[in-house]
Amino acid sequence: MKKLLMLLLISVILFFPPVSVYFAMQEAARMQTDAFEEERARVIASRLEELAMPMSSDSQFQMNVSRLARKVILDGKQAEEYYSLRARSADASIFFQEIASELLDKVDYPCEIAFMFRLSEDRRHFRTFRYGTRLGIEAILQNFSKNTIVDKNPLWTGYFAATLEEEAGSLISSTIIPFRSKNGMRVIFGKSLNPEIYLLALADLHPISWLKSLKNKIRNAKEDYGTGCLPAGTGQPVFSPWFDKKDSLRARLTKFIAKAGPTSETVDIDGCRLYLAAIDQRSETRLFAVAGPVAADSANRRTGKFLVIILAAISTLLFIMIGQKIMLNRGFDLKIRFLIPLIFLMLFIQPLFSMIYLANEYLQTSYNNIQSATSEKLSGELNDLDQQTNDNFLNRLNLVRTFDSIERISSYTHEPYTGSDDFNYCITLLQTLDRQLLSRYFTSLWMCRDDGEFVAVSMRDDDQYRAESKESDFTGFFNDRFVEILDYHNNHGKVITRHGGHHIQDDLKGEYSRDFFLQLFGPDIFFNFRRYFPMYLDIRTTYKKNKLFGMPIRWGNRFHAYITWHMDEKNAVHDFPLRFLDLNSRSPRLAIWGNERSTDTLKYALEETEARRPHLLSLAKNSHFNRAQTAGVEKLDETITIRQAFPCNYSFYTVAGSETIASFAAYRKDLEKKTLFFLAALALLSFALAMAGARYFTRPLRELTDATYQITAGNYQIEISQNHPDEFAEIGAAFNRIAAGLREGNLLKGFVSESVRREIVAGQEIDELAKRSELRNATIIFAGICDFASFQSNHDEHQIFELLQSLLQASDEATRIYGGEIDKMIEDKIMIVFEQNNENPDYQTNAIRTAMKISDLVFARTGHHVAAGVNTGVVVAGIMGAAEARLSRTVVGDPVNLSARLASLAGKRPDGGVIISGILIDAIPAGISCEKLPISSVKGKTQAVEAYEVRKVEHAQP
Repeated sequence: MKKLLMLLLISVILFFPPVSVYFAMQEAARMQTDAFEEERARVIASRLEELAMPMSSDSQFQMNVSRLARKVILDGKQAEEYYSLRARSADASIFFQEIASELLDKVDYPCEIAFMFRLSEDRRHFRTFRYGTRLGIEAILQNFSKNTIVDKNPLWTGYFAATLEEEAGSLISSTIIPFRSKNGMRVIFGKSLNPEIYLLALADLHPISWLKSLKNKIRNAKEDYGTGCLPAGTGQPVFSPWFDKKDSLRARLTKFIAKAGPTSETVDIDGCRLYLAAIDQRSETRLFAVAGPVAADSANRRTGKFLVIILAAISTLLFIMIGQKIMLNRGFDLKIRFLIPLIFLMLFIQPLFSMIYLANEYLQTSYNNIQSATSEKLSGELNDLDQQTNDNFLNRLNLVRTFDSIERISSYTHEPYTGSDDFNYCITLLQTLDRQLLSRYFTSLWMCRDDGEFVAVSMRDDDQYRAESKESDFTGFFNDRFVEILDYHNNHGKVITRHGGHHIQDDLKGEYSRDFFLQLFGPDIFFNFRRYFPMYLDIRTTYKKNKLFGMPIRWGNRFHAYITWHMDEKNAVHDFPLRFLDLNSRSPRLAIWGNERSTDTLKYALEETEARRPHLLSLAKNSHFNRAQTAGVEKLDETITIRQAFPCNYSFYTVAGSETIASFAAYRKDLEKKTLFFLAALALLSFALAMAGARYFTRPLRELTDATYQITAGNYQIEISQNHPDEFAEIGAAFNRIAAGLREGNLLKGFVSESVRREIVAGQEIDELAKRSELRNATIIFAGICDFASFQSNHDEHQIFELLQSLLQASDEATRIYGGEIDKMIEDKIMIVFEQNNENPDYQTNAIRTAMKISDLVFARTGHHVAAGVNTGVVVAGIMGAAEARLSRTVVGDPVNLSARLASLAGKRPDGGVIISGILIDAIPAGISCEKLPISSVKGKTQAVEAYEVRKVEHAQP
């Protein structure tokens, strides 16, 4: 039971890492999918809003022509002089045709373009270059040139010619004029390229509609999701190219959308998610988008699965090894020097892998905080741009507030006031302000005197001041109101009604002007306008955006005039902090102004902005046209771009910006690297401390283990240290006593043969060993020194001993190489036995090699020849001796005798040699030759004997 509980505990410890990593990966994948779904939903919602945003056909036409004109004007290589020179050249027609083609190739409606090149100061003397479909520019220019409607020209051409009389004549402005008739809708757009060249574009927009434009956008969409619309009165939706080859999905969508309610909803169909917008109340068209299933991050999934498999394999292998050791007591032993650090490491890993599962939630929360902080930072910086714009505006407004009297104005301009030339007096004031502010900030200045005299000065498109017309009913309405305010202040706050010729037409005109003002500007501005104190009007209409500040000014001790300052959206750029706008950094900022018909950007050209930051510009336009704050997020593999845009509260601009941060996957990878580095360092430090602590216990054991291996290898001189303050000192002393006993036994080993030692080690009693014998196949060698008797008689005892010692040493070396055992030495001959066993299956061949090796070694060392005889056969083998005497294993039998006789036969030959019996003929090793000797019997043998002399094969010399 204890073993089972231990095995259960070990299984929990071992399999906790792969299980925790697996669930952590599943949770991370789910969170990544949810984040991607959320982001994609925002992108799709933004795209549907963009598609739903209506743009009139004439606005589209103006936008296309404005882009062409702006590209020409901003082309750094083609300055104004260059265009004028090309217009006078012989290839002027080809030059302008290339420019016109950039527009004509893009539009899908009839369009005619003309370039008017003025040839003299006479504005009606010009040269024309016309391209595209002939729609009537020629007739318009004829009427313009003749200053009347030429015969047979349509009436609408005269309308265009009359309207362009002033604008095209000056060749310094731009205008767009739509004209609807029963036969269609003609729109003409004019834009000045330089003081001598004017661009006219005429289009027939009758076949163009918002719905058709919407269908074209959908059919040309290239998103990684599908978009479409269901027009009113039709049951067949329009699909984007994403739906190609998805007939089944298209059929199901058609059925579902037809039955769906009027509100927006999100549903899943065929594994795809449908984002269905509400029915548009104006066009009764319904937009929708479809996104496919979220593709899994296969690379991360494969890496995660590989990690889980590796951890599971390691855990399984360790479980099997430990389980076998605990339950079956087999397998590998775990060394204690590794066991202690391993236990510590496993205890450290368990909470670490527990943290992995919880880390995803922490990472997601942390990343959301970073994303929120980045979004708040971006929103704050965009608001700062708006606030700085307002601060700059207030500084300029406070400057003109100081001009509350004629005396102060004259002191500022150094121009005395006479009251006879208010027009030039106002121009001088504006010019002085321009010099101080380093810009032409105010677009117009009105001065209404208490006697009803009215002067209006405005800045033209050529940046020159001119007088405005004061004959319109609307201007008269303002003048009358200003006179009322002056009378109010000059009469100590009493409302004065001036009496004059009273006509019902004047009353109707006044009522008409008040109603028109109220409808046009709204009740708030009308309320401020009716006040008797200094007024500030922030006028924002579809066609005009203007700021107006008015106040009465004194001359002497009387309020003499009411002065009004005007600032339009174009000149408001001087209030904007342009230094913070940047398209090149990782945190771009931009600002746009205008309307659907004409939109422009601050500091940078619109084309440059579209090229560098198209997504940010699109978001800014969406916010600008809808007058609502918008946001978007673009998610890539490594980064996330957060975009925001909102219309300014204190100016006519819409500011937009973006911040780029690392994506969640990149953030997680970076944090994982840092965390893994920290944990690895912590693990290494902890492991080092564990190893240092375990070293005190494992070092004596390792020393004991190494010493044991040395004893096993035959090194009985080894001893271990006893310098330990614990039980290891006693273990060291006991081991050293064992080593001393083994050294003594090793000294006596040479006095007992190897075969006897094997028998003793096998556990046999000595008396029993001496009584046991057996039949064995064996090969016997007898080897001796040739002519030993003669040597013995001519040399002393020491020389004889040295010669015999050389024979014995050569025999020992040979048996170490080829096997066999030296049985005994009889006089000058050595008997060597090769018993048949598994350790030496080629015992007969090795016996022949041994005899020849002995012969070679002895001759090389002493110069004496060796005579050897080799024979094989069945012998009686056993241990001879007694318990109190030396024991020796030997063999006896007829094969032994024959081997001795063959050795004697070899000793009678002058050079000795190795003679073998005929039985060994098949055991002769390679490279050895044999020669049969002419003998058939030997001493002591009655049967015939075959003998062969063996020698090495001598290779022929080349």
